[in-house]
Amino acid sequence: MKPPTSPISITKTHIIAISFLVGVGALIFNIMPILLAAIGIERAYSDTELGDIGSAYFSGFTLFTVFAMVWVRRIDWRKSSITSLIVAAFLLALAAFIENIALLLLAFALLGIAMVFIYTPLLTCLGDTADPDRAMGFSLTLQVSLAAVVAFVLPTYVLPFFGLRGALMTLSLLCLLSLLLTPTIPRSGRFSAVGTPLWAGFTAIKNASRAPKIALLGILIFYIGITGLWTFVDRIAQSQGLQADAIGLAISASLLFGGVGALLPAILGARFGRQLMLILGLCTILGAIFLLSSVLTDLRFLFGVILLNVGWNMTVAYAAAQVAESDNTGFILPLIPAAISIGAAIAPALSGRLLEFGGSQSYFGVLTAITVIAYALLIIAIRAVPEE
Repeated sequence: MKPPTSPISITKTHIIAISFLVGVGALIFNIMPILLAAIGIERAYSDTELGDIGSAYFSGFTLFTVFAMVWVRRIDWRKSSITSLIVAAFLLALAAFIENIALLLLAFALLGIAMVFIYTPLLTCLGDTADPDRAMGFSLTLQVSLAAVVAFVLPTYVLPFFGLRGALMTLSLLCLLSLLLTPTIPRSGRFSAVGTPLWAGFTAIKNASRAPKIALLGILIFYIGITGLWTFVDRIAQSQGLQADAIGLAISASLLFGGVGALLPAILGARFGRQLMLILGLCTILGAIFLLSSVLTDLRFLFGVILLNVGWNMTVAYAAAQVAESDNTGFILPLIPAAISIGAAIAPALSGRLLEFGGSQSYFGVLTAITVIAYALLIIAIRAVPEE
């Protein structure tokens, strides 16, 4: 492992372009409910089969993020992104014409792998910059904005006229057009693992300071709580009698206005300190939990999901920046996508069982505890840095 160099020096324009590409890498993850609904309607697959398609994608994605420390510092980030965008475009176009469920599962598993080699290196790249708070903020802003635009365009303009094939071909075209931004990507970052043994990443993580490890654990626990609530927020609203159109409008608005939570770190950076901003994020999330756990009206639900997304984006930006800045090895930062995907995989199963067997009030009580624990770990991680 070569000693770290100075942070990557790239322009704000390049940061924005790379942040957009991170959004492309996260797009299928973010719009998966829309894709599965479209596949279910057009192909008449069962809920189990649709769940398997989603699981195939997340399995491919998670499998390679878990071992990011082995490969992310060894590859050429620009070549990786170019190759993965082309492969993703091909797989999306191919999936548009696949009728066989087994082949579709394979296509989505491979698509998950392709997106890993866009998302993980470029998120690592942003963390290697001189101001990771702002870089992560820009990234989340563009991720949310891109997902909100696509989530609006596909059901409104593409699916009604061109069907599932049109939607998948649109996503394929987006991947190809994104190739125009790849010249902005640096080939490597602050740390280089070229020529080092494969186990160097594991050794580096073992010997790393505790601050980034605690922060990474905080991100994992945060996603177990937040993703579970997001997964079932529609059903929670339905159980209280809210209409589907009001729920859909509120969720779409929350994705759009939730970008404010990412804009704050993009604009402010760490000017007021990450601890204060994370406490603000905690208060925002707890406010969302309070609103969503009470007797719901359309307006209360709207404000609840908006607060949820604002706090979510703010937290992830500052938590990821904390990992990036305190990681003195370069191998823990690339594990952020793994923490996110593992948390997202655990959350639905855990939340579903809590809601089914404990009821909504018990669920919100456990959710509050999980959320507080996650933020406590993130603040402990911030305080641990000066001691080391």
